[in-house]
Amino acid sequence: YFMMLSGFLTHYAHGEGRDPAASAGSLANFCARRFARVAITAQAATAVDLFLRVAGHTHVAWLETIGCLFFIKGWVEPAPSCPNLPTWYVDAIVPSWLVYPFVTRRLLVSVSRQDGGSLLLVGFAIWLAAIGPELLLMAWRGRWLAWDEVVFVWFWPPAQLADFALGAWAAAAVAHPGARSLAEAWPRLLGIVADVALAVLLLVCALAPLPVAPETWAGPPTWRPGHYVKWEALTARLSAPLLATFLFCTCVCGRAAAGPDEEEHPRSRAAALLSHAVPVALGACTLEVYLFQAPLREMLLWLAPPAPPPFENYWPGLHWNPAVFFVYLLLLWTLSAAFALRVAEPLQKRLNSATASWTSRAHQVLSESDSSSESSNCSPQAERFELQPCLARNS
Repeated sequence: YFMMLSGFLTHYAHGEGRDPAASAGSLANFCARRFARVAITAQAATAVDLFLRVAGHTHVAWLETIGCLFFIKGWVEPAPSCPNLPTWYVDAIVPSWLVYPFVTRRLLVSVSRQDGGSLLLVGFAIWLAAIGPELLLMAWRGRWLAWDEVVFVWFWPPAQLADFALGAWAAAAVAHPGARSLAEAWPRLLGIVADVALAVLLLVCALAPLPVAPETWAGPPTWRPGHYVKWEALTARLSAPLLATFLFCTCVCGRAAAGPDEEEHPRSRAAALLSHAVPVALGACTLEVYLFQAPLREMLLWLAPPAPPPFENYWPGLHWNPAVFFVYLLLLWTLSAAFALRVAEPLQKRLNSATASWTSRAHQVLSESDSSSESSNCSPQAERFELQPCLARNS
């Protein structure tokens, strides 16, 4: 779901307007906006976890850790075994962001100009590309996937390209010309469909039983045995259309309800709840929460043993219970918000302003080139039949 949401937000922000790959400056600005905050947070979290391991005299695989710091470890050994396990997501999303300006965006922009049926077919094809390799491999093997097979259909970076593209497709569907008329015709129905889709998705996540781990399961020791095997490996991608439906319906209804100078007013009750200031503020630092959960847990594990004699009466140890877990959550969100507001966002703004100047210079060069072309003596027929001589005279 994280990958789908990343694809949706990327295309929602960059799908309309100037092509990020139109110039080197635009591409640099796109990369800075997409990569900077994720890279800063992931490397900071990995550095903290590495420090805790070194200070605690825990074995450190230095070559593997260097690969984790530079987001290349997943290409060589895709199993989630970095010092900070959640950073596998960063390894997986990097190729999707690299491919987006040149392939994903151009494909979706082109399809968005076609009829709605063509757009639906493309979305179905993308979803099949996401879940198809798992289904084909299971059909070929005649059994559920083993762990060494799961890591290649889930954690190997190219395996997430289609999941990212599916989220971007949902954003392209929101911007489709027929989406607004659909929302104006059935706004309440779309709101109900959005709420039902989200409710079913939450029920699937909460009630789907975790399978018993097979003997070949070799996942991280901090995970509950059974993750990503048997039907658990299919649950997320089978339910991905529900998330795409929720995103499409809520955003289309919001766009249709808003005037040219008004804010969007979601007709979905779930979207209205999630649009409240508190969930929005919490959502602003979910990336930091995701990446800092493991280092903070490592810190608390330092406090688990009791104090050595004769101080055991002063510190009997920290036993993991609901009260400690509540404190852990409170600390996690507080530290994540502080890092996001005081470190990640200021650095991101500085980098954005620096790359924005590159983009403006590139746009100026393109504008000057367009002006010189318009003022030339080349007619449309000359541009069609005598392109090379015209270019020679303009240069």
